[in-house]
Amino acid sequence: MTVFVGLDYAGKTSIKTYLETLSVDAAMNTRMSNNVEAYARRNFRIIIFPGQQKLRYYELLYERFFPLASRIALVVDAADTKRLGEVRRYWQFLFRMIDKYGKKKVQVVLVAHKQDLPNALGWREILPKIFDVPFDVGLFNIRCADTSIFDPQSMSTLLRILHGATGLGIEGLITNLRRLTKSEAAMLFDTHLHPIAMSGTTVGSEIFRRVHALVSDLRKHGFEAFVGVFRGYHIFVMCGEGGEGDVVLALVNFGVKVNTAAEFCSTALKQYARMRNRIWT
Repeated sequence: MTVFVGLDYAGKTSIKTYLETLSVDAAMNTRMSNNVEAYARRNFRIIIFPGQQKLRYYELLYERFFPLASRIALVVDAADTKRLGEVRRYWQFLFRMIDKYGKKKVQVVLVAHKQDLPNALGWREILPKIFDVPFDVGLFNIRCADTSIFDPQSMSTLLRILHGATGLGIEGLITNLRRLTKSEAAMLFDTHLHPIAMSGTTVGSEIFRRVHALVSDLRKHGFEAFVGVFRGYHIFVMCGEGGEGDVVLALVNFGVKVNTAAEFCSTALKQYARMRNRIWT
């Protein structure tokens, strides 16, 4: 379990809403909550603490949830530099709560959110303003991410950090699949169709936008596979085995026979399933 903490208006609820809906509009129209919120996906769970001053210093919240948390994500409004001192003071309180209630090897994640706003600082600039470097970084194995609800890849990066999925070789798996199938691009989607890894393209490119739209429509209507021409691209889509419909591989302008592409994709899905089981169960 991961616990999201942070000041009011840091963007904790907007991140949760985006993960639930993949809708920027919905994420932009959230309201500050006075309650503990939750996001759950199979065995993966996020608990979001309220950020108002009186509530974020309510110790019973930490007594209840910190003993269960493997990760604690400190969400910071990266554009609100005037409140970084306040964030640092809150971290000092969090440090005491972790020492009192947390697991021995709990990991801390710094989320430098709202990177789309002018003058937003990156996590490298924020890190020393909040934490005692290198002491805190080493003690809590601090991981960092720059995020924005307008940048799907940044949200996928955050998810992978929270899942513990970094360093598993997923990018290499997709790059190898693209090479074997002689494709212009290859993409892997997981967790509500977030782009987990891709090769030959980037989030925001024309290829990505069109393939993501196609995959979203296919899953909405229950399709498990697709082969055809879509807006000028030769596309092959295969969903995960065993009913894992939210795991999808897509190839763009592949250069092998369809049955060969299917074999390579099936093998890649099985390899990814083994990686996935290490972080989802």
